[in-house]
Amino acid sequence: MNTDILFYEIYKYLRPLEIYKCSLLNKELSKGVEQCPLWYNKVRELDENYMEIFSHNQGKRKNCFETFKIYHGIQKLKKIHSCKKSIKDLYNCTRLTFELRELKVFNIEIMNLINLKTLSLYYNDITFIPPGIDKLTNLVSLNLNGNPIEKLPLELFNLTKLTKLYLQCNITYLPSNIDNLTNLTTLILSSNKLKEIPSSIGNLTNLTTLTLSSNKLKEIPQKSKTSRLQQVPCCLPPSIGKFINLDHLNLSYNKLSSIPKELFNLTNLKGLELHDNKLSTIPLEIYKLSKLYYLYLWDNQLTEIPQGIYNLKKLRWLKLSRNRLTNISSNISNLTSLEILSLRNNQLEEIPSEITKLVNLEDLKLQFNKLKKLPSNLDKLKLRRLEYDHNPFNTL
Repeated sequence: MNTDILFYEIYKYLRPLEIYKCSLLNKELSKGVEQCPLWYNKVRELDENYMEIFSHNQGKRKNCFETFKIYHGIQKLKKIHSCKKSIKDLYNCTRLTFELRELKVFNIEIMNLINLKTLSLYYNDITFIPPGIDKLTNLVSLNLNGNPIEKLPLELFNLTKLTKLYLQCNITYLPSNIDNLTNLTTLILSSNKLKEIPSSIGNLTNLTTLTLSSNKLKEIPQKSKTSRLQQVPCCLPPSIGKFINLDHLNLSYNKLSSIPKELFNLTNLKGLELHDNKLSTIPLEIYKLSKLYYLYLWDNQLTEIPQGIYNLKKLRWLKLSRNRLTNISSNISNLTSLEILSLRNNQLEEIPSEITKLVNLEDLKLQFNKLKKLPSNLDKLKLRRLEYDHNPFNTL
């Protein structure tokens, strides 16, 4: 198992001092291993812009060293630099990782490791998962991201202890027996070819994170009783309204032109990503999502900010770039928690003076609109970033 590859990927998030600490730890944990970690050899490539580039990744940078220690502490294994090494010797292993093109096929010996709790196989070249995967009855986390898997074995959905399932693959169909996985809290289904979601998914009521981005979800024209074609959002079943614990939902990069009303039952949502769709309107009921922390709606076809959004008092990040907005209501002043407001690439001719009541606003993007002036009292805001270029200003 090439653990070096993993740390080659994360070295860039570490401060030089942390890299040095990791190197010392690595030497201690890997005595007798001559090969030097690949990521450590890359230290010399850090340039003077290093800190500036990664300054916004404070959380990642702070936690990487701890992640490094935990990873080694859990494994308690000698380094294995080739997946040709027999896996049967790892019977007591609880965490196993093969990443970044180490595997061409799913090694069936893995299914004998019945003590496994975490299995990470992301970004390999695996096309087939054998039915016997349900022997891994203790799995709580399974990561198959980045593999060209088109079909999942039904047995996978017998792993009822799973709490995290990452399936960013190439699948075209999601089996209805996914509802067996009632302990799931995280389900990642992005970058697949899904055209619809089975209604049984609504039984996963413990979900806190659901990602369905970059699929082929869209409304399907159906004939009504009057024989007229109507757009029916059947790709998202009404059962999504049962996700009472969901706090993050990502439906971006699809072809949605409307939102099912059941989505507004998800009153615990803190993050909603609907960008890169074909939405021309957002139902007024969005006000029910009163706990929303961020709302991403860029790259749609909105001509106005839905009135319901102005009632989201806890909203901090609102991104509406690349729509067709022509005006902003004075009700924008209700969003006093806003920190980031992105309105670039619209058709706005004026910004209401009420925007100066957004006392927490730090980042305001207004580029590529039709603005001829800015509010005269805009300097009252303690903005860290204000971008307003590519507008036909008369006065500033």
